[in-house]
Amino acid sequence: MPSCRNGAVFGQESAVAGGTLKRLYVKLAAGGSIRAPDLAAGDATVARRSLQLGLPIQPGRTYVYQVFYRDPLVLGACPSSSTFNATQAGTISWWP
Repeated sequence: MPSCRNGAVFGQESAVAGGTLKRLYVKLAAGGSIRAPDLAAGDATVARRSLQLGLPIQPGRTYVYQVFYRDPLVLGACPSSSTFNATQAGTISWWP
């Protein structure tokens, strides 16, 4: 259940992480799901896309990834402008 009561409102949740956000891919869902990167469709790998955005992946560093999506059904105490949501974040430690 969304909780816009604690912390800074971010979509239909409270923001709990900070830092610089980089949008790696923009996708339209088909059947309620997406694939990213979709190499068969010509998407760059995560490492190449990060480099294109000026954030080269450094071996031994840990990065946080999360998917943001449109969610027009505003729930809970969220403001009416909160028409997006996000998945739980996942971390990946990159090694050569």
